[in-house]
Amino acid sequence: MVNHVLLMLLLGACAKVSAPTGGPIDQAPPRIASTQPVTDQTSVATDAAIQIDFSEPMDRRTTQEAIFVAPATDFEMDWEGSATLRLKLAQGLAQDRTYVITIGTDAKDRRGNRLEASEQFAFSTGDALDTGVLMGRVVDEEGPRHGISVLAYDLEYFNGRLGHDPPAYATQTGSDGVFHFERLATTKYRLLAFDDLDKDRTLGDRELRALASGDVTIDGSDSTAAGDLYLTPPVVAPLLQQLTALDEHRLLLVFDTACDAESVEVEIDGLEVRGMHNSPTDPNRIYVITGRQSSDLTYPLRIRVGGVSVSLEGEPDAEIPGARRADTRPPQVVDIRPGEYAIEVEEFVFTFDEMMSPQLPSRGLWETNDSTRVPQGRWRWWDGLHLAYELTKSLVVGSTILEGVWTGISDRAGNELVDSIRVETLVLPEIDRPILEGAISSSSDSARFRIVASTTKERYSFQTSGPELRVTKLVPGQYEIFGFIDVDGDAQHDPGQVEPFRPAEPFGWLGSVELRPSTTTKADLHIH
Repeated sequence: MVNHVLLMLLLGACAKVSAPTGGPIDQAPPRIASTQPVTDQTSVATDAAIQIDFSEPMDRRTTQEAIFVAPATDFEMDWEGSATLRLKLAQGLAQDRTYVITIGTDAKDRRGNRLEASEQFAFSTGDALDTGVLMGRVVDEEGPRHGISVLAYDLEYFNGRLGHDPPAYATQTGSDGVFHFERLATTKYRLLAFDDLDKDRTLGDRELRALASGDVTIDGSDSTAAGDLYLTPPVVAPLLQQLTALDEHRLLLVFDTACDAESVEVEIDGLEVRGMHNSPTDPNRIYVITGRQSSDLTYPLRIRVGGVSVSLEGEPDAEIPGARRADTRPPQVVDIRPGEYAIEVEEFVFTFDEMMSPQLPSRGLWETNDSTRVPQGRWRWWDGLHLAYELTKSLVVGSTILEGVWTGISDRAGNELVDSIRVETLVLPEIDRPILEGAISSSSDSARFRIVASTTKERYSFQTSGPELRVTKLVPGQYEIFGFIDVDGDAQHDPGQVEPFRPAEPFGWLGSVELRPSTTTKADLHIH
């Protein structure tokens, strides 16, 4: 017993308390530690090695995909360990030439951390460096975009296909959507930005792209601004990703991009097509209303979008087994307009999640606090998804809470709504309305500016002559705001076209802005 106690005491005396092994997870972005040649070095020998030393071990694949050499040329890459990368140009270095090496933001370390911004270093085999600098930003409808490829084509020599043939310079946007080119030769450039999903350095048919509002001249004196480039999807036939029979009277078509039901044609052998409509919550989804399907049959069908045939996953012939189940799910209201706040209310609009029968509710709406007080109005169907209660008189300023019942309302299968009606909105007096004001500046002499403000549910658009920006017709909320010069007068931003080339309409991104009641928000918008 004594021996056991002594052994335990000795073991306790030898034990040490120490911190657990390891440490915090690496979330710091990698950086460029050094380069050969060094940045801005001149008179570099034509047989000099090009080397990039990173601050930590890198993921080889993503890093190699993010290396760009300008002027564009073929090159090979070779690693020493995982933190040193060497480049070898196929034709070697030319005499009296400025070279720019770009490491884009797709380059990641072994933990998956990206470069925070594209890194560049330049050197020259001659006595001087080119001095041109070009900066801009790439945004989409949600704001600045990270990791977007940006190509600059030298129009003095370029005579190929934009997005397919090698550019003079290439880079990627940083976390703030900003791109910059340094040490550019003095000439005129054409810019193309695109989301290079397959990392092949060429513009794919379905990849998002953005064009500048015009070609950019670099004169070497100061930094040149390219402005904001607005990333949009190409105009191509959508791909059909899903085809499903939901019930005995409905099919669901799911496309890879937003698709207007009015542009879609569906022919089904042996089955009547009675109508089609978009999903009220997902523009990629289209519902097809059919005659009663038979579960014993498989129906061949043909689908065209904009007159172009589309198929499911590349299969030339589509078929759909008939569904046996009936639609027994009650319809639902998925949206009510106006929302929490309003400037003026002349009607309430209810959006349903499926096509409804054309019957109108047998009763109107009444005030919650006094059911004898009934705002005068009438029910009217806009279409099978939208039902409006049109008021005889606009609501007065202040808070209004109304209730009602859906007596007599059902979907096409006869399923009635379960929920009752309740709407609540606050009509703001003028003194409580938010105001957005500032200045509009532009590189163009045009005064036909159009401002677009979007929330997750609404999109507002209005024209102003500038240069003053003043908006008083928006309710409180969070908005994404941009502006453009409406050159063609169609109230829509023209993103331009790659082939045949057409520049985009001048565009400017204001950003995410919160408008608060009784508050004036200051913000300036530059459209380039």
